Amino acid sequence: MMDLFGQGHVQELVDRLLAVAIRFDDNQSIESYAFGSGAAKLSDIKPSMFGNYVNQRFIPEATKSGYLWSGTDYSTALKLVSKDTVGCGMFGFGAKKPKLPTYLIFVTDG
Repeated sequence: MMDLFGQGHVQELVDRLLAVAIRFDDNQSIESYAFGSGAAKLSDIKPSMFGNYVNQRFIPEATKSGYLWSGTDYSTALKLVSKDTVGCGMFGFGAKKPKLPTYLIFVTDG
């Protein structure tokens, strides 16, 4: 992933996704997470961050969390996203009030 970040490919993808999120998401932003050996919620990506989110926000926040460059543990990331979007554990079992459907994209080289 370091090469993909360094060559600007991840930022290009984020910019393309942001263009869709502006029309698709209720708050016109993208919820962002970092994952590797663990997972962490990061700053949301907003239209004002077009072209600079990865270097100015994502990499510093993800590096601080300690999860960016350390493996590929999908289950930890899925559990965190599920808790944030569904309001409970995996797949919404036991949810009292389900939230809106979630469109989830994993960006990984693994």
